[in-house]
Amino acid sequence: MLNIDSLSKRYGEVVGVDDVSAHVGAGEVVGVLGPNGSGKSTLLHCVTGIVSPSSGAIEIAGAAAETVEAKRRFGFVPDDLDLPETVTGREYLQFLSRLHDTTEDVSELAAVLDLDSAMDRLVAGYSHGMRRKLLLLAALQHRPPLLILDEPFGGLDPVAAIVVRRVLTAWPSPEGRATLIATHDLLAAERLCDRVLILAGGRLVAEGRPSELLEASGEADLERFFIGVSGMGDDLDRADEILGAM
Repeated sequence: MLNIDSLSKRYGEVVGVDDVSAHVGAGEVVGVLGPNGSGKSTLLHCVTGIVSPSSGAIEIAGAAAETVEAKRRFGFVPDDLDLPETVTGREYLQFLSRLHDTTEDVSELAAVLDLDSAMDRLVAGYSHGMRRKLLLLAALQHRPPLLILDEPFGGLDPVAAIVVRRVLTAWPSPEGRATLIATHDLLAAERLCDRVLILAGGRLVAEGRPSELLEASGEADLERFFIGVSGMGDDLDRADEILGAM
């Protein structure tokens, strides 16, 4: 569903992503993990075409990422939640439906997400969580082979977060659908993801099934493994020293 080959992105002297290669296969939920500034969002923005890579190649369901056809093959929920505010939720979905030339109905999912009663209200009055739910509906309504989500659990109430987790695991299929998520929620990643990609300083420092990474490293959970490979151990030790002295 997604192939990333030697991807790099630089912003002047700043390295966003440095020579990353990875793939997402049909039927998989793959998580992108890393501390702030590690390159998670840059990676997703290159895949979705929000920014252009400095070098490397990306294919989405067999189409080069820079093509219009590739854009039709993924649904994206960004972290920043930018939405037009002078339309209703229903009008926003109808507009995107015409762009994708689809007539798929997402009203049942809107009801499950408890957004159905707000569909005819202006987006300007939506809370953070409601905006995230609307963007999820927008990403799903054209039934894309690849679902991409950046921090999908932020601002959601517990019930909505449970529904989103179920969507993430139900969407992939061996017949041709997959999910890619970037998240700081290590517990969710350990539970939900078939594989994880861990970035630090723009580079891919670890990749594999959570259970296999833990078995090989001898760590008890993904949080401890993440701290080790991401180079955050010294920072946390220093934080413990400061807190212990308070």
